[in-house]
Amino acid sequence: MKPLFVDLDGTLLFNDSLQEVFWRLLLKHPWYAINAVFLLLTQGRAAFKAFIANHVPLQSIQWAINPAVVQLLKAEKSRGRKIILLTASNEKIARHIVEPLNLFDHIEASSENRNFKGGEKLSWIRTRYPGEEFLYAGNSQDDLILWRHAHESIIVNPSNSVLKEAKKVSKEVRLIQNCPNFFQRWKKTLRIHQYSKNFLIFIPLLLSGKFLHPTLFLNSLLAFIAFCAMASGSYILNDLVDIDHDRMHATKKNRPFAAGIMECISGLGCALSLIVIALVISAFLPISFLLTLICYLILTVSYSFYLKRLAIIDVFTLSILYLIRILAGSAATGIVISNWLFAFGLFFFLSLAYLKRFIEIDRLDENYVKGRNYKKQDLLLVKIYGICLGLISTLIFTLYLNANATAGIYKHPQGLWLIALFLLYWINHVWHAAVHHNIHDDPVEFALKDKPSLIVGCCIIIIVILCQGWIL
Repeated sequence: MKPLFVDLDGTLLFNDSLQEVFWRLLLKHPWYAINAVFLLLTQGRAAFKAFIANHVPLQSIQWAINPAVVQLLKAEKSRGRKIILLTASNEKIARHIVEPLNLFDHIEASSENRNFKGGEKLSWIRTRYPGEEFLYAGNSQDDLILWRHAHESIIVNPSNSVLKEAKKVSKEVRLIQNCPNFFQRWKKTLRIHQYSKNFLIFIPLLLSGKFLHPTLFLNSLLAFIAFCAMASGSYILNDLVDIDHDRMHATKKNRPFAAGIMECISGLGCALSLIVIALVISAFLPISFLLTLICYLILTVSYSFYLKRLAIIDVFTLSILYLIRILAGSAATGIVISNWLFAFGLFFFLSLAYLKRFIEIDRLDENYVKGRNYKKQDLLLVKIYGICLGLISTLIFTLYLNANATAGIYKHPQGLWLIALFLLYWINHVWHAAVHHNIHDDPVEFALKDKPSLIVGCCIIIIVILCQGWIL
């Protein structure tokens, strides 16, 4: 039976093992990462890979193994086919990944003095299996030389250009395609659905009754775009820092970096680029907005690396990140927000933050949340905090209405009492949904797809517009 040769990076693994290991080195020991780059420039890729493999605790990494490829290898193994791993990854890394699978008869990989890639693989096959036909599973441009000589080409999640070239050179093609397309990957990576939070920037403008003012609206729009770029950059950083914990989580394991469908180093480059774009856009707005944006960046980075591991402080941080968006809208337009709005926002967003933690704790199979300082026994306390804070936020809103603070802004202020009813309903609705396990991970994503939540949001906006006298 013809032997089957299998590539590692992008084939057995969804992603690149070198990037995975280098990212851990950069995160834990940045000085070693600098030394590794120096070795790359002076001694080449083989020495670079060996240095990284020797300075990262590989047992701490959760690898993104492609289940479709594993299933294929198990089927071929059961038929008695000989399976050999040929990889440009360092041998130490390769063995750590594949030996637990117990599927390979031999492992051939890069060493400190050899970068085992492309033509090197073909030469090795010709030397060890002279004149024999073989199957080869790979994914990239470097594998074309092997597919050209293989009896059957197994092509795993290729780019369109690679697939086109492979079909030209291969005798027989078997395609494994279980990776989302380019648009789907980037949509999940940037977390575009989270941009809905940034509409809070328009709150000061909406409540001031100056929503149709062209200059103020343009400033708010620019602030919105800047926050979208900054938020996506910070989400990517958070996902990169949390990658191993996410891989052990019931739903977060499907995030692009945890799933292995996005590369770590390219993600880091994207995050830094988005942050720069956000800062450049802020140059067209008042300096107070730039300072607010920088505060947001500092707080999100602090949250990603440290604050999210501190119980209670983490939810206060999330609440402040919501509030900063309202402050950013104020800074971009020069519209001063009232103490009432600040107080309402603080309690309301704390409720949402506790809701997020409640959902995570409630879904636990273990006794604690990985990467967070919460245990299963905290569930009742977190629920009490969250519900009470949400109801208090509505009380603050009613006190605001009773204090006649709406004079001069609203033509029909009595109608604002309807908002209190909608807020009370929505707070009860989302907590009821959470307790009955109808919110699977992110409350924001739930609200964007939940019909009652969308109706409540639209009704509140319409009530504000009508009470300001834009139409009546």
